[in-house]
Amino acid sequence: MQDLRWPSEEVRSRWSDLAGFCRELTDEVLALALEPPADAAAFAARAEATKAVAASRRFGDDYSVAYALHYPNGEGGAPTLSRDDAGEDGINVKEHVDPSLVVVEPVADVVGLDVFDRVAQCWLSVEAASKSPGSDFVVFGGSALEKASGGRIRACLHRVVASDYHHRKHGSENGQEKPASRRRFCFIYEQKVAEYY
Repeated sequence: MQDLRWPSEEVRSRWSDLAGFCRELTDEVLALALEPPADAAAFAARAEATKAVAASRRFGDDYSVAYALHYPNGEGGAPTLSRDDAGEDGINVKEHVDPSLVVVEPVADVVGLDVFDRVAQCWLSVEAASKSPGSDFVVFGGSALEKASGGRIRACLHRVVASDYHHRKHGSENGQEKPASRRRFCFIYEQKVAEYY
């Protein structure tokens, strides 16, 4: 297998920095899920849980992954999206929960990530809720976190839709102008530490 070739040292360095930040963030989130602090003593226990998560990773039991995805969304002559099994246009990735512990990604500057609000029973656009795409991060749990937390933290049901999906569903009936299709790029870090995974 050939070594990974980076476009430049700067790209490699920035990728490494972002993945390191995401790893530290997911370690903190997992520790909070395992030991939610109720008082000062519990806060100290959470700090110990954070160290335990990091120690587990150091002993070769870390299967976490960082990757990037590109959704053309029909821009530049890219193929348009076909209907999903339910007959719905504009679904890039069907609704699902990740098998991971914790998932984190910077909020993209193009609409696409929807999470399901179990209370309101509706889909919410992450990008539409963000005030600072590229600076904000979305963090959610997967099925392994639901299990590790004894069900206290439910896995996040989510999907990825085309950049004009919400207009297809609601915009034309509200008289809104159809937005131009735009490519969506995203970076995702999935925490998979064996001791809890």
